[in-house]
Amino acid sequence: MAGGAYARRERVRVALVVGTLLALAALAYVLWPIIAAAEGRPSATSRGVPRSEARADPTPEPETAVASERAIDDIAEAEIRRARGRMKVCPVCGPRPEPAARYCSRCGRPLA
Repeated sequence: MAGGAYARRERVRVALVVGTLLALAALAYVLWPIIAAAEGRPSATSRGVPRSEARADPTPEPETAVASERAIDDIAEAEIRRARGRMKVCPVCGPRPEPAARYCSRCGRPLA
């Protein structure tokens, strides 16, 4: 009787160890592209690109980087202005994020 309980505990212990190892392997498989990109290593998707098609230096020139950042900021600000223009406004609560609402979700007043 005692031998059966020991064998059962041993099987459970082996199953837990195997399950833990499988979980760690799956986690490493999922996180590997993120870790490789953070360390600057080529990932599996970028390895298949021929060198002739890959850029020699992916970092832009400083002036170009500043100009592109400004352009991105301008685009983002324009999108924010457009989104705010589409928002309904409650006379008490201010702009409301519900675009199709007829009444304020906070106070219940009609939206303008």
